[in-house]
Amino acid sequence: MMTDGGSGKGAGEAADVASSQGSLESTSRGSQNDELQVLLLRLDHMHNRALYGRTIGSWVRELRLTGRLIFQGNLILILLEGDGLALREYLVRHRTESVDVDSRGRKCKERMMDVLVQQPLRRQQQQQQQLHQVTQNRKQLTAVAAAATSCVSREDGIGSGSERAFPDYREVHLETLDQLRQLLQQVGLEEWLRPAVGLR
Repeated sequence: MMTDGGSGKGAGEAADVASSQGSLESTSRGSQNDELQVLLLRLDHMHNRALYGRTIGSWVRELRLTGRLIFQGNLILILLEGDGLALREYLVRHRTESVDVDSRGRKCKERMMDVLVQQPLRRQQQQQQQLHQVTQNRKQLTAVAAAATSCVSREDGIGSGSERAFPDYREVHLETLDQLRQLLQQVGLEEWLRPAVGLR
């Protein structure tokens, strides 16, 4: 009887451990989905630019994303930032819902979109590292926090509490690749300039 009871207790403890591990994994996945991420897409073409722009603009607003629809020569890029779940939902919509028209004017879905990269926003990681350094030196906390707040406010133009690189979503037309590089640099994606323009 003692052996059976001990075995039952051991099995119960094992089940509790497994349950805890599952909860931790679920929490970890949830944390990854909730963190601020950046997504870079490349489109082959737009037959109806106005319709296409309105459609993705409505998705972006509904999902509370920010970023840029970028035109540079023949290059069309979509640069978005937001939480992981919202970006995943955006990709589902972009791949499964009608967004453009074909050569005959019939509504069609996007079949030639490339997902170049989706990753945590480096800007946020840098801010977290800076905050950690500040807390390690309490004597300089007030001065450094004030300087960081001033810097973020000037750079974003959207207040000191923002973690995003862009305060809104809008269409931009760039004249040079250097302007594109500077835009990607704001979200830590400058190394993706060559893949974005089709170079290895």
